[in-house]
Amino acid sequence: SGHGAPRMHEDHAAVFMKGFIGPVLGKVSESQSLIAIYQLHPWGLRDQFQCMQPAISPLHRWIAFQMWYPRIIPYPYIISDQYLIYDVGHNPDFNRPQQAKINSFNAGIRIYPPGPRKVQALSNVVNRNRVAENHSMVSHGFDWLSDHQVAFADTDHIRTDLIIVQVHNNGTAVIKKVLCLSCDRLINTQKCPGQPATAFMVKNIRRSYRSRKTIRISLWSYRPGCLRHRSLILRMQK
Repeated sequence: SGHGAPRMHEDHAAVFMKGFIGPVLGKVSESQSLIAIYQLHPWGLRDQFQCMQPAISPLHRWIAFQMWYPRIIPYPYIISDQYLIYDVGHNPDFNRPQQAKINSFNAGIRIYPPGPRKVQALSNVVNRNRVAENHSMVSHGFDWLSDHQVAFADTDHIRTDLIIVQVHNNGTAVIKKVLCLSCDRLINTQKCPGQPATAFMVKNIRRSYRSRKTIRISLWSYRPGCLRHRSLILRMQK
């Protein structure tokens, strides 16, 4: 079960014993975390990288995290969120696909959004909030449903989706489920004018205690009456 899987905070250090590798978390700033991965035998720093919202899988094999895209680029370009995983069981090169150099800003295997990314200038966009490439996390971090499944919520400011990703031991990741959370059956558009896709947050995503095939999603909104339901039960297919 995903219950009890540690979400890494600034005062939490998680240890991954298999392979004698230990990821340890520190804070770079209010929003940025620094993860250092140490090799215990022989002792030494194996890798380190900066990220946001890190969450470690129950068996400590993977670290899911959020990072901006583009990672280092000046105004006036649109900064979007992207979602990645780091495989502690592999070396730094494996965790930087298509990267020529190893540094603390380019770690991670992207799991969402799919397809090639585009860098867009603000001057080419009439309304920045209606750009499909402008993704933002709208869940309180990542929730590991099992050691191989991680869930989170994302909005492109047009629609908001629950994303469930299946991670495999070879480092590949497959999008298992995409559920629209901003659809009419969940959002009362009459009481939620403007941009209903960004009028709520996903508080948590948990597997049900009664059945491992069902997931409970808790929602929150700052607009009274915006949500038709404050929780949702999702039945997962095999």
